[in-house]
Amino acid sequence: MVSEPPAGIELFCPECDYNLRGLTSDRCPECGLKLDFIDAPESPVPWERRAQLGRLRTYWQTVFLVLFRTKLFCRAMYRPVSYRAARRFQYVTVLHTLAALFLGLLSLQWQRPDLLQQLWLTGWPLVAVGAITGLALLALTGLPSYFFHPRWLPVELQNRAVALCYYANAPLAASALVPLASIAAYHAVGPPRDLQPVLVLVTAPPTVLVLLMWWSIWNQFAKYLLRRPTRVAVVTWLLPPLGLLLTAFLLAVPALVALYIALIVSSLR
Repeated sequence: MVSEPPAGIELFCPECDYNLRGLTSDRCPECGLKLDFIDAPESPVPWERRAQLGRLRTYWQTVFLVLFRTKLFCRAMYRPVSYRAARRFQYVTVLHTLAALFLGLLSLQWQRPDLLQQLWLTGWPLVAVGAITGLALLALTGLPSYFFHPRWLPVELQNRAVALCYYANAPLAASALVPLASIAAYHAVGPPRDLQPVLVLVTAPPTVLVLLMWWSIWNQFAKYLLRRPTRVAVVTWLLPPLGLLLTAFLLAVPALVALYIALIVSSLR
């Protein structure tokens, strides 16, 4: 026996989309899926239990859950989700991404001392690029949450969906592949004369892989939660270009402002 969902909340079988309203059996009458997760005492998201199990362990368990057991992750909609815990997961993921990029850059700099000069990243420009990248990642990982609280969903489900959106950014944790690939290629090939094309060539494949994993998870999450084909199509195909535009805007505006200030300072000399 499973308890009926709270009033006003429509829950569907994650396997066959059967409406579970009023169901008292412990299995879906359409596909036979066992529904014991509806009355589970705890959320399937390990990060929600980090105080008991440890932060490092539950972080990577959550990343694995989102990447490789997406259907089970979607079932978290059936249980209360902590918005505060989800935001902390977002912050940790962004910091993890920045740390991976920084360590990769530091390793290459150790092998080639003139690296930062070649990339025009010395002194304050390096700090500025790091800060801008962090802000861009925070904005990019928060953007999808605006698409997952449609008015036709009960408020409780809207709140859960917004929280789960921050967990769905777990593919960013795989961004460590990017600097690792750069370091491996650098050591395998040796120091090239022109570093920039090599960095682009090496980092492009893992970056595309991370983006494809990200897109796939959002697609599954949209199909499970929104259920309306038009809305699912909008989220699936509109999020990627909007994310690119937002990232380009956040990266371009500070660069243009810095250029404008530099031109003014130069003209006063």
